[in-house]
Amino acid sequence: MNFEDALNTEANQYQPARRERTSAPSGYEPGIRYESSGVQIVTTPPMEHLANEDDWAKAVHALGVEIPSGWRLRLVEARYDPAAWHRDNVNEDAVTRPVWRYRFAVEPDLAGGTNLDELVVEILKVKPPKPTKAKGVPATQVLLVNDWQLYKAAGDGIEGTVQRIVASWQAALAAKREWSQAGFDVNDLVIVGNGDIVENCVTYANQSYEITGDMRDQRNTARRLIVDGVRTLAPHYSTVRGSVVGGNHGENRQNGRRINRHDNSDAEVFESAADVLAENPDAFGHVSWQIPREELAATIDVRGWILGHQHGHLTGGSGSPEAKMRSWYDKQAGAKRPVGESHILATAHYHHNRLADWGADDRSKAGCLWIMTPALDGGSPFFADMSGAESAPGVTTFLTTEAHRMERYQTIQL
Repeated sequence: MNFEDALNTEANQYQPARRERTSAPSGYEPGIRYESSGVQIVTTPPMEHLANEDDWAKAVHALGVEIPSGWRLRLVEARYDPAAWHRDNVNEDAVTRPVWRYRFAVEPDLAGGTNLDELVVEILKVKPPKPTKAKGVPATQVLLVNDWQLYKAAGDGIEGTVQRIVASWQAALAAKREWSQAGFDVNDLVIVGNGDIVENCVTYANQSYEITGDMRDQRNTARRLIVDGVRTLAPHYSTVRGSVVGGNHGENRQNGRRINRHDNSDAEVFESAADVLAENPDAFGHVSWQIPREELAATIDVRGWILGHQHGHLTGGSGSPEAKMRSWYDKQAGAKRPVGESHILATAHYHHNRLADWGADDRSKAGCLWIMTPALDGGSPFFADMSGAESAPGVTTFLTTEAHRMERYQTIQL
């Protein structure tokens, strides 16, 4: 050992062990998160106050995030921290200073300014589906679409509703992939439009105080969402069929009463979407629709089984939703109306998930399987205040094969 080493008193200098401190509270770590719906959630590092939307875009762009055409930037949350812990440079002492932390969503601009011409341009870009070879048991997927009640202010409002609707298309495709892996050849899709797509403005007395968009807003956004859904789903199926009826919220009313059965926005928005999709027959020639002019209950053949559907507001009397639906169905069967011959009856209206077997799974017998589906809106505070019950938002989908009217039933909470 030399003289200098003998006198070196810093060779084993103590460095205290410390728990690593983060520069952001839990949940506000800077970065980008991708949700299953395709929406990006961008969380910024601590920064100065962002005064306007231009500043938002610059902050997100600085993180390497581009906003594609047809998408928008939405502020999810802004948090002010008056004394944030911060280290300006490595090995420098930490200091505190006031900062802002922001969280943004990069999401489809379905409630924004896209006009009809722009939608058509986007539709023309979609390519035809590629033919696929049959693998497994042939099956048709049924997707039930109802009770969006767009621009209803309850819960998380229009933003939350749009996010759930966009996520529902991805949920349907995820179910299809799961069933394909389980041995089903799922190349056909039936979309059931079962009413209350819009919220309307005159359905009940104080409704105008509980909505955030008028009928023009509601119809435009509904059309864009339907087009987005078909554009997302159609390339994955050989055939896509839609069957649509109106609900009570879609009715054109005067003095609180509907003027007729025909003038219903729940049907109109699907007709408008169908017109847009028809502009690209190469990509959407395998998509067809049945939208009755007058009837509020419809039927469609699904692999030899009759699927009947109505929104759920046509029943009278008292009792549980199932009791009222069963009574209505029995009357339709007694009068030999088409929906009275249904092997499956799908309804909505009450925003809850229900399933009841009213008879054998046999084409030759009169049995029927009743389904009631949940909503995708932000909730019903009045109903919760009155009953104490709440229903989770979700979307229902299932398979129909030649052997069975229903297989692999799923109600997916969103």
